[in-house]
Amino acid sequence: MTTLKDQLSWERRLDRRRRRRAEYRSGLRPMAIASWNTTKEHNVGSLVRTAHAVAAAEVVLVGDREWNVEAARTAQLYTTVTQVADLEAFREHMLVRKWNLVAVELDDRAVNLFAAEYPERPCFLLGAEVGGV
Repeated sequence: MTTLKDQLSWERRLDRRRRRRAEYRSGLRPMAIASWNTTKEHNVGSLVRTAHAVAAAEVVLVGDREWNVEAARTAQLYTTVTQVADLEAFREHMLVRKWNLVAVELDDRAVNLFAAEYPERPCFLLGAEVGGV
């Protein structure tokens, strides 16, 4: 049986979490990170954690893969994670959210990530571990 003291303690924790989330979200950067059919669930959780660390406004997961919430280590409580089914849904989401696509790929033609110039509201699209973008 839950006591009044336990209930008040729980409510204080929820209120503190809401305040922290609101404070965190007020400082989000106008950027997103998208992942294309990532095969390893743990990698997606790590990506969500990384997006949280850089204060990305959103993580977009393209494809129907599940992901490892445990690997996110509570970052999913603060970072918006949107899952879309396929390329068409991804395109629509990009238009609605006004993201500008930036493909991130290991390729001889690629520009160094730190030397590149980026558009406003970039969405960094990472390819699958096998096959890339």
